[in-house]
Amino acid sequence: MAPNLHTEPTSGMDRTLEDAIKSATESRVRTVLLKICNENPVCREAVSKELLLVTTAEEGETVKNKKRVRQAYELCIHSEEEYNVEENELEGDLCQYHPGSRDYDFNHSKFDDFEPWRDGDPEDYEDDPDFADAFKWDCCGGNGVTDGCVVTKHQPDETKKTKLMRV
Repeated sequence: MAPNLHTEPTSGMDRTLEDAIKSATESRVRTVLLKICNENPVCREAVSKELLLVTTAEEGETVKNKKRVRQAYELCIHSEEEYNVEENELEGDLCQYHPGSRDYDFNHSKFDDFEPWRDGDPEDYEDDPDFADAFKWDCCGGNGVTDGCVVTKHQPDETKKTKLMRV
C-alpha cells in the first residue's frame, strides 16, 4: 500500500527537489528525514502524524498514562508487504500466504528432458517464473503460482517493529 508519490511541482526548483528525492537511496532519504525531524519540531510533528498512531492501553494493563504511540505502518512477516495498522481487519486487503515450502514436481513436463549434470539442481529453479508451475507447495499441494492457502490479517514482523512508547 504505497503512498501516491505523484505531485505537481510549482517551480523548477520544486521539480528538481522532487527528482532528487525520488532518485535518492532509501538510506539517504531516511538519514535526511531523521536529521530534519531532530532539527525542526514542526517537521517532527508533521512526520509523526504521518507515521505514528496514538492508541490507548489494552484493558487490564496497569500504566500511569493510558495513551501510547505506535507505528502506523508495519511490515507483514508472511507477505513482506507494508500494511496500515488501523486498516488491518479480516476484510479488504488480507494477507494471503503459504506456510510451507515449494518442492519441485518431478512429474511436471518441464522436467521431462531435465538432466542434473546439464541443467543443475531442479531446486535452483524454484524462483524462476518460467518454472513456477513446476513446483508444488507442501502445505496444500497447489502449484507454485497458486494463491496463498492461508488467508488472514497481516501479522507484524516483530524484528522490524518498534516498542510501544507511553505518551
